Amino acid sequence: MALAPRGYHRTEALARISCGLGTRTGAEKLLDFAIGMAANRSVPLRVVSLLALDGGDSAASAEAAREYAEKTVADAAPASPSGDPLSAATDVVVAQGRSIEEAVDGLDWEDGEILVIGSSRLAHPRSIFLGSTANRILRALPVPMFVVPSGYELKHQNHSTLNDTSGEAPS
Repeated sequence: MALAPRGYHRTEALARISCGLGTRTGAEKLLDFAIGMAANRSVPLRVVSLLALDGGDSAASAEAAREYAEKTVADAAPASPSGDPLSAATDVVVAQGRSIEEAVDGLDWEDGEILVIGSSRLAHPRSIFLGSTANRILRALPVPMFVVPSGYELKHQNHSTLNDTSGEAPS
């Protein structure tokens, strides 16, 4: 399901996909979906971790979030047709603020970008449920949000080139 900000009227192709990566179960599946979506559309992928800081150690929290996101991307990202890991071409960004809305506002958003997030863990299989954090993100977001239903898997990924780690073109 796609949700767009009020007044959004873009009709051109996507320019970039951002994936909101959390630490809960299922984050890897969402990242796999976003990788496939970006590869199928030949657009860059950015992985975003949003931190609302409540007076704790912001530097340590941001570094832990970055390390987790980079490891998750490295584990999930297949090799490109040239044999280079796609994780090297994926931007990982940690945005922080006093609130989730402030963290969203602190990010640079491109024209033609979308944010992909997963449905809340409270959703029934193949259903969508927006939790309070997703609702707060949506209110601050200047680009459309694409919500992936619980348990959804992208069926037509360009796996022939994504999973070939030999560096050779698929036959």
